[in-house]
Amino acid sequence: MDGTIEVFRDNCVLSFDGKQEYFSCGNNSGSGKHVCLRLGDVLALKDHVKAGTLKSHLVLHYVVQGKGKVLRTKSCIITGEADQHLRLKEAVDVILNSFHRPKRLVVFVNPNSGHRKAVNIFHNVVEPLFKLCDISLKVVETKRPGQPIELLENYDLRLMDGLVAIGGDGMFSECMNGLLLRLQKDAKVDYNNPDATLSASTLPIGIIPAGSGNMLVQYLHGTIDVETAVIKIILGDHLLANAVSIHQGRALSSYAGLIVDFGLCGDMMKDCEKFRWLGPKRYKIVPLGTILKRKSVYVEVEFIPEEPHKVKATHKSRKFARQMSLPASRYQFEKAVLRLNSTPEFAEDQKCWLKETGHVYGIDSYVVTQKEKDGNLVPYFGDGALHVWLTDKCSFSSHVSQLSLLQQQKPGCWDFKFIREIRCRGYRVKLPCSPYYIDDCGEKKLKKPLYINCDGEAMPVEYPEFDVRLHHNAVPVFGKVG
Repeated sequence: MDGTIEVFRDNCVLSFDGKQEYFSCGNNSGSGKHVCLRLGDVLALKDHVKAGTLKSHLVLHYVVQGKGKVLRTKSCIITGEADQHLRLKEAVDVILNSFHRPKRLVVFVNPNSGHRKAVNIFHNVVEPLFKLCDISLKVVETKRPGQPIELLENYDLRLMDGLVAIGGDGMFSECMNGLLLRLQKDAKVDYNNPDATLSASTLPIGIIPAGSGNMLVQYLHGTIDVETAVIKIILGDHLLANAVSIHQGRALSSYAGLIVDFGLCGDMMKDCEKFRWLGPKRYKIVPLGTILKRKSVYVEVEFIPEEPHKVKATHKSRKFARQMSLPASRYQFEKAVLRLNSTPEFAEDQKCWLKETGHVYGIDSYVVTQKEKDGNLVPYFGDGALHVWLTDKCSFSSHVSQLSLLQQQKPGCWDFKFIREIRCRGYRVKLPCSPYYIDDCGEKKLKKPLYINCDGEAMPVEYPEFDVRLHHNAVPVFGKVG
C-alpha cells in the first residue's frame, strides 16, 4: 500500500490506493508549515497528552533525508477534535501494519566492541527509536565470544522478525553464524560437507555500528551513522546477501558474510589481536609491522569457475526476494521455499575444477563484491560468483602501493601485474610445501598455523588444505543500497 499524508494548517489529507480521506486536523508545529510525506517515511503516529491538562494531540514521527546518505527523524504536532484524531490514527495504523515492518527483534549488544560505547548507543539511540515504533525487544548483552551462536541454537525463531547486532563486523558475523548453523540443523543439512546446499534464512539481520570495523554498515548505507542504521531496520527494507563457508579437516570452521583473506591479511588480524588494548587505533598501526615481515606461501588453488547462465538473477527472482519481510509465523513455510535460492549445488558430475599455483602473499576473496562506478568502488550484494585475488611475489614498494589503493577503496587497486583474478563459485587451497605432522588420529596438521581474516577476526588454518564455497542469497540483511 503506497500513498501520502499531507498536514496543512487546518486539515489533514490521507491518500492511498487511489482514495483520499480528509480529517479536520491541523499542523500546530511552529509556523504550521505544510508537511507532505510518503506513507513509507512515516514511523509512527502517537497520542500525546499535554502536561497539566486533559487536552491531547497527535505527534507524527517521520523520516527525512539528511546530509549525504544520513537519515534523521522529525515530528509534527497534529491538532483537532478527539474523534478526528481517532479516525486518523486508525487509518495510519492500518497502513503501517501493511508494510510488514519488524515488530519483534532479538538484539545482541557487544559491550567490548570498538570504544566500548555499544551499551550507551543502545540505551541513548537504539532503544528509544525502537520503542517509538512499538518494536518489542529481547536484549542480550554478550559476555563472551560465540554467545549469539549458543543462544540461537535453541531459540524459538518463530518469536522474532529479525536479529540486530550492535557492534562491529565480527558481531554481525557471529549472529549470521548462529542463525545459519541453527537453520542447517533444523533442515538436517550436513553443514560439515563443503558441497552441501545451504538452507537459507528468511530472517533478516541488522547491524548497528559500534565496533572497530564497521565496513558492512558502510557498504549497506553509505554511512556509519547510528541513527540511519536504526531507521533502516525499522523501515524493514532488506536485500539478499551472500555467505561463504570455510571448511578444513572435514568440518565447518565458519561462515563469512564480508571477507575471507588468507595470508598477509590473516597475519594482520592475528597481530592486531595482541594489541586489542589500543582499540580501533590498532588497525592503523599494527599492519605496518606485519607488512614489513611479509612472507610468501606456496599454494595450489583449485576452483570451480563461474557459470554465467546460472549466476544472473532474473527480474522475477528479485521481485520475490523483496517480499521476504514476513511475520515469524510464516517462517517454516518460507524457509523451505527460499532454500531453492541458495547455492552451491555441486553435484560431482557437474564439477569442472581448474587450478592455479605459485608463491603468494595472500589469497583475498570478498563476499560483498566491489564494482567500479563513476570513478569509485561501490558494493554489490548478492553477486552470483566470488571474486578471488592471488597476490604473487613482488617488490615491497609495489606491494605497498597496491595495498594503499586497496585501503582507500580506489579503482585500480587490483590492476597490478602481480595480481591474479579468479571468478568462481568455490575454491580449495592446498599447502603442499608447508611443514606438517601426523596427529594421534592420523590427520595431517600444520606444524605452525597460518591465518585467515574471516570478517575481521583471525581464524587459524590448522590443516594443509581448506575449502571456501559461495552460498548465493543465503541471508537477508536490513538495509537498502543506493
